[in-house]
Amino acid sequence: NGDRIKIGQITVTLSEQMSNAKVTFTATAGNETPGTQHTHDLTGGEKANTSSQTLGDVAPLLADATTYDLSLECTDLAGNVGTPVTRTGVIFDTTAPTFGSLTPATNAYIKLSTLVINWTNSEALNSGSVTYTWTGGTSDPGSPHAFNFDAGRKASGAQSYDFGAGVLVDGATYKLGITGTDVAGNAGTLVENTNIRYDETAPGFGSVTPVTNAKVRVATRTVTYTNSEDLNAGSVVYTGTSGSDSGGVHTTVFNATERQTGSHTTDVAGLVDNITYKLDVKGSDLAGNTTTVTNTGIVYDTTNPG
Repeated sequence: NGDRIKIGQITVTLSEQMSNAKVTFTATAGNETPGTQHTHDLTGGEKANTSSQTLGDVAPLLADATTYDLSLECTDLAGNVGTPVTRTGVIFDTTAPTFGSLTPATNAYIKLSTLVINWTNSEALNSGSVTYTWTGGTSDPGSPHAFNFDAGRKASGAQSYDFGAGVLVDGATYKLGITGTDVAGNAGTLVENTNIRYDETAPGFGSVTPVTNAKVRVATRTVTYTNSEDLNAGSVVYTGTSGSDSGGVHTTVFNATERQTGSHTTDVAGLVDNITYKLDVKGSDLAGNTTTVTNTGIVYDTTNPG
């Protein structure tokens, strides 16, 4: 009772050979009007078989996503009529499960705090799994990394799972796959997101100038730096630490070119003559890792001697 079935899953065992036998399906809910009946008459071979047997294809009789009550009625070769055997609440299901809203998405950059996998099951499952498989970058001898769904994550609706620390390899690229089979045995189509890069390394800024304790003027106040990787965002910030501009903040946000890997030069306007500044070069990479490089004691001097 309460089973889910698909094609070829009606199994019966007859106690003896029968002269007549039939299974009646009565719709109770779903895509057929309640009370609609369909009958499968057992074939000669089925009536003569006293072993456990799966009946011939009953799918053409039934409607997908419909609940039926089943009744098996038999008459033996002597004309004795058996007591009907019934099963109630049997759901006929030929629709495969689907998996929606799988993240991380294709081409995503992720780190430990964004490692959580999210997805949606279209229906309850009998089994399922999510798997990270190495495809490039730093070698991952432990790949593939799979999680077989526990009872809670087999339920219909939104689900999530976190592999946690120490599983994926920093600098490696993966594909993420999800698959599963519903309670009736229909297998869902594998869904994969590819080119997912796992990055726990903060970006680096090399060769930052002006250096600590430098004296600069208009021509030399520009900031030079070298990005170790492409950035999602970045900026250079002069903050006044003395005189009339103490606490003053002067910022230039990196444009698309300045966020790329390699060496760059960025100007910052608004500095005040004869003021000492702290210089911060800040950035976050595509996975969200952040870095700040700080040089201090930089004096801005535009006054000619004399």
